[in-house]
Amino acid sequence: MGPALLITVIAILVNAKIAHADWRTAPARIAVASAFSAALAIVAILVMVKQGRIRDRLTPKWGDLTIGVLGALALIISTWAGRTILSPRGLPRQAWLAQVYWFIGDPGTLQEQFWVPWLVVLAPMLDEIVWRGWLQDELSNSLGAIRGWLVTALLYAFQAAPTLLTLQDPVAGPNPSLLTLALVAGLVFGFLTHATRRATPAMIAHAAFSYFILLQYRPML
Repeated sequence: MGPALLITVIAILVNAKIAHADWRTAPARIAVASAFSAALAIVAILVMVKQGRIRDRLTPKWGDLTIGVLGALALIISTWAGRTILSPRGLPRQAWLAQVYWFIGDPGTLQEQFWVPWLVVLAPMLDEIVWRGWLQDELSNSLGAIRGWLVTALLYAFQAAPTLLTLQDPVAGPNPSLLTLALVAGLVFGFLTHATRRATPAMIAHAAFSYFILLQYRPML
């Protein structure tokens, strides 16, 4: 439990800085978040190598691509449904979604930076090495498989806690959009890992979802 709590606290502090208004360009936020994910992934890989678990957790198998794509599709559908409930048109809460889109950045602008699409795919995979490859396994061993999955998802969601304030709207108030998304995504990615006993399907699902949401899809406000 100790490593998971430590990683969560560090991630909250880093995300509080990234989500702050001082970071005015989305490419800069993506670059810093990717560097942070890479640093944590290195730590996770070293720990798993030392424990002799890296092959079991990160070796891809037949069907992982299909499982990952289906997981990403389920999350995309959930995101669409959640958006209509959490931030419906015509109500002040719609401003929460506008704040999130400002934070994410315009797809055209992001694609102009040739390195951004690569990071949009790579960083989520590194993220999953840490959370589903390493920490969910650690927590499942100490708390049980189901509790480990749920606690990992909760801690993963807490990373986005700073955005409650950094992306708040003067009228609608604190913005729960990214915190809610992180919780739902953590549950989906954790379930894929729990069901397959590997992190590779979650890595594929996270990468596919991030690419679609960041670089392809923007609903009308």
